[in-house]
Amino acid sequence: MEDDSNLEDFTLVWLDIDCQNKLTKTRLRTIINFLKTFDNPMECLDYISSAHNEKIFFIVSGTLGETFLPLVHGMSQIVSIYLFCTDQRRHEQWSKSYSKIHGIFTNREDLCSALMKDVKYISNSSPMMISFGPSNIEHSVKDLTAEQGTFFWFQLLIDTLLRIPQTDNAKKDFLATCRLHYDKNVSELAKIDEFDKTYQKNQAIFWYTRDSFLYRLLNRAFRTENIDIIFKFRFFMIDLYNQLRDFSINFIQTLILAKEDYLIVYRGQQTSAEELQRIRDNIGRLISMNTFLSTTTDRQIAVIYAGNGNNRPFLEPVLFKIMIDLKTVEIPAKFANIKNISYFNDEDEVLLSMATVFTVESIEKQDDEDIWEVCLKLSYNEDQQVKILTQYLKMEMDDRPTEVDLGDLFLNMTDYQRAEHYCKLVINECQLSNDMDLMKRLYGIIGISYMRRQQLDDALDNFNIVINILYSDDNNRDFDFITLGVTYNNIGMTYRYRNNWTEALVYYDRALDAYSQVLTSNHPLIATVYNNISMVNWLTGSYDQALNNIQKALDIRQQHLPELHPLMADTYGLLGGIYKSKSDYKLALYYYTKTLESREKCLPTNNILILDTYKSIGDIYIANGKYNEALIYFTKILEARGKSLTTQDNSTLGGLLLSFANVYLRKGDEEVVKMDEINASNVNYKIALDYCQKAAHLSTTINTHNYMAVVNIRLGDHQAAFRCLEMDRSTIVGSDHVNLGVWYNNMGKVFILKREWEKAQEYYQEALNIYSSKLTSTHYLLSRLYYNMGEMYEEMNQAHLAQKNYKQAYDINSQTFPPTNINMLQCKKALDRITKRITDSKLEFF
Repeated sequence: MEDDSNLEDFTLVWLDIDCQNKLTKTRLRTIINFLKTFDNPMECLDYISSAHNEKIFFIVSGTLGETFLPLVHGMSQIVSIYLFCTDQRRHEQWSKSYSKIHGIFTNREDLCSALMKDVKYISNSSPMMISFGPSNIEHSVKDLTAEQGTFFWFQLLIDTLLRIPQTDNAKKDFLATCRLHYDKNVSELAKIDEFDKTYQKNQAIFWYTRDSFLYRLLNRAFRTENIDIIFKFRFFMIDLYNQLRDFSINFIQTLILAKEDYLIVYRGQQTSAEELQRIRDNIGRLISMNTFLSTTTDRQIAVIYAGNGNNRPFLEPVLFKIMIDLKTVEIPAKFANIKNISYFNDEDEVLLSMATVFTVESIEKQDDEDIWEVCLKLSYNEDQQVKILTQYLKMEMDDRPTEVDLGDLFLNMTDYQRAEHYCKLVINECQLSNDMDLMKRLYGIIGISYMRRQQLDDALDNFNIVINILYSDDNNRDFDFITLGVTYNNIGMTYRYRNNWTEALVYYDRALDAYSQVLTSNHPLIATVYNNISMVNWLTGSYDQALNNIQKALDIRQQHLPELHPLMADTYGLLGGIYKSKSDYKLALYYYTKTLESREKCLPTNNILILDTYKSIGDIYIANGKYNEALIYFTKILEARGKSLTTQDNSTLGGLLLSFANVYLRKGDEEVVKMDEINASNVNYKIALDYCQKAAHLSTTINTHNYMAVVNIRLGDHQAAFRCLEMDRSTIVGSDHVNLGVWYNNMGKVFILKREWEKAQEYYQEALNIYSSKLTSTHYLLSRLYYNMGEMYEEMNQAHLAQKNYKQAYDINSQTFPPTNINMLQCKKALDRITKRITDSKLEFF
């Protein structure tokens, strides 16, 4: 079985009934290591079709090629095609129809010679700039203005890796990965052995520029955003980065002494039309490079590498002209002329480091050369707030960070599986060295990673390990109250995830007690506990207490944290949630917008925290009756997550589908109120029901049943509504929560449809008791309850009670919504109707 993971840029696919010639396979692997052979055309087609992100060089026999090439020639992953056969003349005519065919070969060495030439050419045209993030797709150009968060974390990650101390294990991991990948490639294995025996730190650039495993594997790891491979290559990456930086000092000083103001370097390559358009769209903006980049001071050499346009329309020849202002350059720099230390010391090559930032100055078509010229300028511009946050997070790490700091970094990135993975890598070493301080940090991070993924028993197990280490540490030193407080806080959060509010608050109090032994009252760790207590207050409906505690957290955090720190965004997000629950939608939208602005600057664009904020903003727009705006935000989430959701994300997708259901539910209500369009409203209600049913297939929750019940109530199907609500009776009745009030309210509505007035009154009274104790007097849920009670009394022909309840609903809504809001219109319409009825009845009496 051949290995299916390719760590290089190129894949070689060979389709032939007789493709098992061992000598030929060995020879081909010296050119492209990752070789996939097929004797079955359908299996070959399946592989090529699924390899969207590969660059495939395709060898096929003439006989199979004639029928097979129409199926794959148009696929973008196919770079070039080679017919390998015994009768060249037989295939000359039909092969002219396929522009990607680079020759018909009857001799193995001729084939290998052509393949080697093309690989070298395409290697020099590999994408120069890429994005970093959870996507599987390689992006060669990344717009920092739009994707600043992605770039921010990549920079911080690389900086952390560069500062992790070198160990013997780092080199062993690196070499083991290389040997495993090239286990069938005798030529590359020999180079790996040579590297193992002879390599010195001052040879990093020499080895990188050599045509060997190092260049291919390292650049592929950067281009595909493969963090795990980059980590395994940290041994060599650190040496390469440091040697380039050290060499840059003399290089720049020489240029300055020569009174040079600018250094101009060039890179020629072929670029897809899509990437070229993306560059054109980003003129005046920042773009970044995440891999080491080879350039030349000789424009003509770069033009040769750009090509002559023979690969259009698939690829366009592009010349990148990079201007470096030597008056503003930072020393040591991220570039240097490496001619004297390169493997190919006859080339005037300038190597640029990964994570270099450029401004796109212009893009023009050079008609005389038939190429595109893109002018870039080396940039040191950074968002000032992002710069402050970077400095703060670096300061939080030790001077010499370890894999534990990498774990912390992944926690901040919400990459919880990697946080766990890298901490577990260190645990065995810590046990051998008996480093208890490090062990406490490791198990704490692992516990948080489990908690965030809802593996709550595993989380508690790890937090309890930390507690046990704390109390078993018999070293003669002060007790570690800070770690104790952090751990109690984490245990409290775990109980909060279990909806065990009482136990959560107990542990938060313990955390505050522990902190009080050693910290001042305005320490950021204490702010975290206040934030978490506020969260419990909010979830249990104690909104004033929640507001009081989150304000304490905000006051402390504003004193100590940069504005873009993730904890500041968390604080603003919770403030938004509290104000939403208090029906203050203006302030809720204000804080959610602040949350989104912060997270978009510091997180990848499809990070779950950004998507959660989209959801919150969409909900506010629903409350304000702006349904189309809400749909825009919900659609953003679906586009970002819908295609990548796994079965473990069912609850996430289910919740999103309920948001869509809520939009169409409200749109239906609006049509009933504004136009009395019952048929039109039923269309929207049925769309809402469809979303609810889809959500129920993915994740069954109280919210799912509540929404389904409400939609069925609107459709007049009280039996279906009753069945939905009964599903949650055993779990919700007896709790002391706002959701129970919602459940009672919906049950009351069901019994109105059934015309069982006494039961309806009982359920409404239960809802009123809960709302009165949990909600503010102006809360939206209270207005809905009074409106429903008004409907009940109107049906019971108790007009004055109906009028009283409609008036209460109207008065509450008038404190929150403008007169044109659907809730206001609905209440006014009902109030006018019942008032007219009362007036008419009085006239009839007289």
